[in-house]
This record gives sequence, structure tokens and C-alpha cells, in this order.
Amino acid sequence: MDHSRQYTLQPTVVNNSSPSIPTSSTIRPSPTVIVRMATENNTRGYQRIRGELLKLGHRLGASMIRRIVNQRQIPPAPHRDADTHWRQFLRTQASTMPAVDFFHVDCAVTLKRVYVLFALEVHNRAVHILGTTANPDGPGTTQQARNLLMDLGERTAEFTFLVRDRAGQFTASFDAVLADVGIRAVKIPPHCPRANCFAERFVLTARTELTDRMLIFGERHLRTVLASTYGTTTVGDRTEVTNSDLHSQTTRP
Repeated sequence: MDHSRQYTLQPTVVNNSSPSIPTSSTIRPSPTVIVRMATENNTRGYQRIRGELLKLGHRLGASMIRRIVNQRQIPPAPHRDADTHWRQFLRTQASTMPAVDFFHVDCAVTLKRVYVLFALEVHNRAVHILGTTANPDGPGTTQQARNLLMDLGERTAEFTFLVRDRAGQFTASFDAVLADVGIRAVKIPPHCPRANCFAERFVLTARTELTDRMLIFGERHLRTVLASTYGTTTVGDRTEVTNSDLHSQTTRP
């Protein structure tokens, strides 16, 4: 036998390691943890939550965090706490709260933009068309507030708050007229027109069912159309108008 051949002995490697266990970075955190981070600190945005999860060893994108938070209907920071309180306020005070707002209509012949001031009783969706004008101003809006209180009469005692936006037409005198009868004017948060959601819903209804379906020739035509359309009580999803007598403001030259 030839013993001249030399063999190279290779060391035998024995793999005694246990099966790989996923680390915390590969485990997706529970949505409950993300929701808890978002609700316990209302100033935490999606990137801040992502950073807190990285400290715990979890890697998750901000887009996924936003999706999970939105599925739970949690508003984004930093208005998360204010939005929640506002929704709760609207829900609890709906039976004692009217909402006021303007919406505009562009006339086809006169080429003027006419503004319509209305008040909506939230609990029964009754609408008061207060006036139409091409130049809304503070004194005119204040006078329409007095007209509204006269229309309500003894029912004024049923209302505690009035929701309005921060437009310049709603001046301190407007709030003072309401305060004299025990109604507190509540302004919606800045840059949040959807916070006055009940009034915005009526504006959408008025436009889709009325003003977008016909050509409005002028302010006088608009008043006639509003009176003929919303001047009677209807059944169903239509809105009841309790004041169809429209008062137009004096138009500036």
C-alpha cells in the first residue's frame, strides 16, 4: 500500500446552534401599543411614534403608523386633543345649539357674488334663512342676529350655545346680542371649517339640490328661489325652514 499520499484533514464543524429566533426588530408591534402611544400623548406625531418604537427595537414606517392610527379614527397631532373635545362638545350640546354661517352664490347675469346668511338648529335641522347681501359686514350681521332672536321668540331659552366661524362679519356686537339672552357664541378652531360640520352639510345640500342646478340671475332672483324651495316644510331628508321671509342688506355702491 502506498503511504506516500498525503491527506489534508479538514476540521469538522458541528453546528450546535439552536434554530434562529426572530429578534424584536423583526416582530411587528401590536396596534394596541401604537394606539396607546398616540392617545396618551396628544403631541406625538407619526415620526415621534416611530422613534419611540425604534427605542423598543421595533422598525415600522411612519406611513404604516399613520394607517393604523387613522383606522382607529384618531386625529393627527397636534390637534388630536382639541378635535376630540370639539366632537364631544358638538355631540353633547346638539339639543341646545344653533349654528350660523354664510355661503355664496355667483349670479350669471349681474356677475356678482351674493352671500346668504343662515342659522341651523342642530337638534331638528330647522333652518332660518336670515338674509342675502353682496357685501356682508359686521353691522348687517348683527342686525340679522336680532332678527333671529325675534323669530325664535320664547324658544330662545332653549339654546345655550351658538357655533360660528372666525369670519370678520361676526363681530363683538354680534356676540353681545346673543349674550344678552343667555346664548354664548362659540368659535370653531382656526383653519377648521369642517368643525362647523352641521352648517357645512346644509351648504352642500343647498348647492347640490338648488343653486348648482339653475342659473341665478341676481340677488332678487336668489331670494325668490330660496323662498320657494325652502319656504315650506317637507318630509324626509329635506330641511325645514322656519323663516322664509328674507331680509336683504343695503348694497354698497
